[in-house]
This record gives sequence, structure tokens and C-alpha cells, in this order.
Amino acid sequence: MNAPVRSADFVPHRFTVDEVRDMVRLGVLDEGARIELIEGELVDMPADGPRHNDWSVIIGRWLFTNLGPEYAILPGSTLVLSDFNAPKPDFSIYPARRNAGVRGPDLLLAIEQADSSLARDLGWKADLYARHGLREYWVIDLEAERVHVHRAPSPEGYLHKPDPFGPEDAVEASLIPGLTLRLADLPRLG
Repeated sequence: MNAPVRSADFVPHRFTVDEVRDMVRLGVLDEGARIELIEGELVDMPADGPRHNDWSVIIGRWLFTNLGPEYAILPGSTLVLSDFNAPKPDFSIYPARRNAGVRGPDLLLAIEQADSSLARDLGWKADLYARHGLREYWVIDLEAERVHVHRAPSPEGYLHKPDPFGPEDAVEASLIPGLTLRLADLPRLG
């Protein structure tokens, strides 16, 4: 069997968030499928390994301990940025009073934990978040135990990306007063 021919006459279909939700509702896609909708394409997410899962517990405890009821914390939930973009950051934080229709500019902070996904999280995913106005984005490199901070979104990407913060460095959230992360201070599991 020959592969399909691609030409200017054949344009792949771009899925919308509503179409993907319909596919889940109808059972075409599994509700727990590890996919993200990026520019209208369904993109497989890598499976979480043991280190990622351990850090999810550690970061989740840190967030829930350090943030009060005025903040909503969504772990691993879909963030609808547009009709064609719905990624799943590891953690999304926004004002609790804003609980419906949260988009990129509404978030105070999104956090990705990168084990096998560092290049993706620092590359096209950072660009996607910047284009959709997510004001602060942290990528925690689990291997090197460093935090990459992205601020000042623009259509061309984040304009402020200081050198990564090491495990001993204090990382302050610019939009959440008093929220400071120092990886070395976090209790480890086991």
C-alpha cells in the first residue's frame, strides 16, 4: 500500500478544543489519554516516570502549603489557550475568584516539570505560552535541579529569561506575593 500523497491540494484537518471534547464524549478518544492539542494537532505526551511523579507530589505539597484560599491550583489539567491550543501544564495557578474560562493571561503562574521533555518545554511550549499571554512560566529541570523562569510574554516569545536558578537559589513568583521556591529546601520523598 502506498503512503498518501501530500500536496498543496490536501490540507490536514486542524482539530478544535470542542471537537476533541466531542471525541472524548463519544468514546473516540479515551478521557485519560495523554495528549495535548497544539495548533490543532493532537500531540502525544511522554509518560510520567518515577522521578516526575515524585516531584509532582513534592511541588504539589509546596504549592498547597504556601498558597492560601485566594488561589486556585490545578495540577495536570488542560489549559485552553485558544480554539486550537489546549496544553496540560503540570501546575496552573490563578486567582480563585476566576474559576470559569481561564485562559493564558488569567494565570499567575504555570509550572512544567521536565524530565524527558526539557527541550519541548523550553522550546515550542514556552513559545506557545508566550504567544497566548501567559505572564509567568517556570520549567523545573528535574535532572539538573534548576528552574528556568520565563516572564514578559510577547508574540515572539518571552522577553525575560534569566539564567536558570540552581537548587540553592530563591525563585520568587512575580505575580504571587510571598511565593518563593528554593529547590534545596523541599523535602524529598522516601
